[in-house]
Amino acid sequence: MLKKELADRLQKKFPDYLKEDIREVVDIVFEKMAASLEKGRRIEIRGFGSFALHDQKEKLFTNPKTGKTITCPANKRIVFRAGSDLRNLPVATPHGDPEPAAGETVNNKADNPEEPMEKTAETDSEPVTVRQLTLF
Repeated sequence: MLKKELADRLQKKFPDYLKEDIREVVDIVFEKMAASLEKGRRIEIRGFGSFALHDQKEKLFTNPKTGKTITCPANKRIVFRAGSDLRNLPVATPHGDPEPAAGETVNNKADNPEEPMEKTAETDSEPVTVRQLTLF
């Protein structure tokens, strides 16, 4: 999802606010997140996940074509770790059907045409509510 798409979805959910104001708020949120990471602070969004800086050690790489060894200096990198609510969301398969969460089963009409098919999530255009996490 792009920032513009996020702002558009927020505009649909909160039609009383101007689209320009919503886009500005989205920009400010991401700017503040980037500024916090630059200062070395960890960002946690409960249920969604956390962003943190991790130290990356110095590494030696060998160019397979020339055989020359190159040193990549130590650096910091941003690491995202998904929160429990995000990890437990059903994942769409290549066919667009959501995969069941761990321990859940989905009735397949091909297996038993008599039973109705259970849905574990709605389509991308509809809200998905899983364990009190709503994605719009």
